[in-house]
Amino acid sequence: MKFAMPLVLVRHSILLLVALAMFALALISLAGMSASVMVAEGVQGSASAINHAGSLRRLTYRVAGLVAADALSGPLSKRRVEAAIEDFERALAHTELQRIVQREPSGLFSATYRGVESSWRLDLKPALQTVMRAELETSAEQVDELLGHVDRFVDQLDTLVFVLERNTEARIEELREILAAAIIATLVV
Repeated sequence: MKFAMPLVLVRHSILLLVALAMFALALISLAGMSASVMVAEGVQGSASAINHAGSLRRLTYRVAGLVAADALSGPLSKRRVEAAIEDFERALAHTELQRIVQREPSGLFSATYRGVESSWRLDLKPALQTVMRAELETSAEQVDELLGHVDRFVDQLDTLVFVLERNTEARIEELREILAAAIIATLVV
């Protein structure tokens, strides 16, 4: 026995399939746009934070250069060095860097940032202040030792910038994968 579907049901089922396909496409589009917004929110401020983290290197060399130049050429200009240290500390506490730390307090960037802060407070800044407080002329050996502290600290800053760049790139890669899946799902529907 043949089962024949009435023409009305066939027409409705085609319309129903088209409606379901359109609904599926709308959901896929909505999911892709939502993922884009979430990733965009996640990387917002990252470029600025990368720039500020990179500027910490320059500021570190500036402070060290002032101390070294003054130490080797005569009395230190403590005011210039203190102003450079204050500039560095302002840059280290910049809002973009703090925002990234607050976004993922237990993340790799936050841990690296805390390490940089700690190295600044416990190692480099005291070394700079020791050279600044020296009543006698500062020897070339003391300056070399200070520059060793600076090199180690700048290596940490390089790691900080690298971690921030990798985090940003990973988020963008996530977006790329989500959008690729959305495109494939759209083609399948």
